Amino acid sequence: MPPATAYIMNAAIAALLGAGTNELAIITIVRYILPRKKGEIARRIQHLVSTDLLSPEKMQAKIDDPAVGTVMEKNIDDALRDFLARDLPCPDAILENHQSEADDLVARLRETALDEFSARISDDAFAADVLHPFLAARWRTLRDRTPASLFRTPAALPPALAEWVESLEDSEPLRSALARALDRRLEAWLREAESARDLLTPGLAAAAEEIVVSQAPAIIGELTNILRSPSVQATIADGIMHAVQTELRGQGVFGNLKGAFVNVIGIKRDIDGVCRRLPDSIEESFNHPARRHAFVYALRAAVAKGLARELDDDVRHPEKRARLVAVAMDALWRRPVFESLAAKLAGIADSVLHRTIGESLDRAGIDPDDDAVVAELTARLRRVLASRSTRDLLASQFDQAAAAWRRQPLGRLDRFVDDESRRRLAYTIAREGRAMLRERLSDFAEEAGMWDIITTSIENYDDKQIADLVQTLARSELRWVTVLGGVIGAVVGILQTVLQGWSVL
Repeated sequence: MPPATAYIMNAAIAALLGAGTNELAIITIVRYILPRKKGEIARRIQHLVSTDLLSPEKMQAKIDDPAVGTVMEKNIDDALRDFLARDLPCPDAILENHQSEADDLVARLRETALDEFSARISDDAFAADVLHPFLAARWRTLRDRTPASLFRTPAALPPALAEWVESLEDSEPLRSALARALDRRLEAWLREAESARDLLTPGLAAAAEEIVVSQAPAIIGELTNILRSPSVQATIADGIMHAVQTELRGQGVFGNLKGAFVNVIGIKRDIDGVCRRLPDSIEESFNHPARRHAFVYALRAAVAKGLARELDDDVRHPEKRARLVAVAMDALWRRPVFESLAAKLAGIADSVLHRTIGESLDRAGIDPDDDAVVAELTARLRRVLASRSTRDLLASQFDQAAAAWRRQPLGRLDRFVDDESRRRLAYTIAREGRAMLRERLSDFAEEAGMWDIITTSIENYDDKQIADLVQTLARSELRWVTVLGGVIGAVVGILQTVLQGWSVL
């Protein structure tokens, strides 16, 4: 065989063997070794990525890069601008499929707000540091002002008060309640009092006399109405006749003689005439100034005597007490009484409206400059604010406001947020987000199992897919391994032929 042919054949065979061996090794590694070792490979890759390629230190350093902060801030600002520019419907429409959750959220917010409010009101430090100074400042302003300055139309208050008082005359519930209160009070007084005057203070006794005297025309009117009744007149006339007959019978024979001529001389007819004229005579006498004065004087003396008279057990009887209450209510529950009371209260209200609050308190014996006034106002306000009724009222107002807000379309939110505020918000979100990532990145990656994604993905990869992937990614590199194997094999074949030729020589 010619030497050249030997060199070529040996080189070709050696190249074929080298290239085939490398190709077989590559196929073995890709098709058989890699799939069997993919779990270990996955763990090593995970460890490499988590501890070196994407270590917390490197990621934190990247997060601290100002360029990253600028990119985050810009993206957040763009997202906020797009969101704020949307024409949003009402919250109920946005949460259409989550109404129950929205209701629960509103309820929790309401209870949280009310609990916080109650806690603040109950806190003594809040009362001392906030509530008391606030009321003290307000009180220094209010005590020098008149109530009239606090109302828009103060002149309308006294007439309105008078009209309201006069309207009470038609209130049957008020009359019944007052009668029951008067009955209970009278029962207590009667158990302790020896006379009617003991039931009243000197001022009330004088007031009772004045009330009776002020009702003298009504008393005379009622008396004359009673005396105009024929049956009453007949009863009075019979009583007078009986008294006359009794008196005459006591005068002996001469008296009996006069008694026999009583009917003959018409005394009975004269007495009947007197009884018929009696109502008119009483009215004429009462209308005469001098006689009226005497009547009023006698009426006042009768009231004083009646008040001083010792009470007997009959007066304390429930039925008698009920009659006393009825008489008192009839005397009090009259149009003139209500008109007088309305006029007096209107006058008092007008006087109070144009008097400073401090002056009114001073007249009541309360020093308006005393810190105890503010302390009492603070205590009373705390009791009112901490009451159940206040909590219920606030809860109702909260629910109404929340319901109205949920039905109100939100529209474009950028009308509430200007560009500068939006940029500051984006900067704040980016800054806080970077700070959170910097501090919690390792914990978050571990708790979320981010690195497990690498292991799981590689382990779940199909063996054929892994082989195809490696061959696809390293096709050119693996081809050159095969070519290099052939080249090396050819060189080895040529060297082998040269060595064989030398051995022959």
